[in-house]
Amino acid sequence: MKAKIECRPKQLKSGEIGKVLPASHLEKQSELALILDIVFDRRRFGQLYWRLMPKYFDSMPPASGVFIGLNIPIVEFAAGLTFPGDVDMLVVPYHGNELILHKALAIEVKAIRARYEKQGKSPNKMGFSQANALLDAGFPYAALLHLIVSDVSPTRAWRKIQVAEVINDQQELGPFLDVYIDMMPTDLTTRAIERLGSVRDRDELGIGAAYTELSTITKIDNGLVSPPLPKQEYMPMAYQCGKNPKKAIAIMRGIAKAFERHCSKFIDVPRWDPA
Repeated sequence: MKAKIECRPKQLKSGEIGKVLPASHLEKQSELALILDIVFDRRRFGQLYWRLMPKYFDSMPPASGVFIGLNIPIVEFAAGLTFPGDVDMLVVPYHGNELILHKALAIEVKAIRARYEKQGKSPNKMGFSQANALLDAGFPYAALLHLIVSDVSPTRAWRKIQVAEVINDQQELGPFLDVYIDMMPTDLTTRAIERLGSVRDRDELGIGAAYTELSTITKIDNGLVSPPLPKQEYMPMAYQCGKNPKKAIAIMRGIAKAFERHCSKFIDVPRWDPA
């Protein structure tokens, strides 16, 4: 099912301001701030979307991408819906001037705030009831995403890796250097996706986990110096969505209407680099 695009959000260029949040969102590492952190990182969002919708992502043609809406009240999509209260992330693909409604993805997001001393602590609420409700409501695809933040491990817990810099156009590498980095973000992401996988009871529900705060590689006490890599980037982990057998035409029509009403609030993430 498709719909003609009557209005479009502005496609932001590199360096342009995307969203302005009160400082309290950043200080508290709010769920919205964490969502925006990954949405505006096109590389990381692309990795997440590819893992959740791999076949579709790989088939997306030129002049395609996704519009992402945040925190949209569920009642916008169909009268009578009350749970969950809103859709944290609505990812609606487009090709040219058409919305691809039958590939729309609704994502329930949970912010996971971890600490070094309690890395293995399970979240009080995982979000499965809300995510499953999105499937029951009739969204074509649905997923549950855990966005993780944490403090920094003490340097005694950092682990050694080897890193080399690409030094020319022939992709030759310079010397390998031993560096120590904080691997807790990777450990937390791995633990989160394994926990989600052990609880998921519907194969059509996609699951994902992503660490949302970049760690800085620095010098540490033993004097080893990091190579000139200012930040370590952690890629999301996910298991793909399946087609929702309860997909509802009414919900897809509701998605088109919600986009038309609020198109300026959506975020345009192109699949390919704009010309």
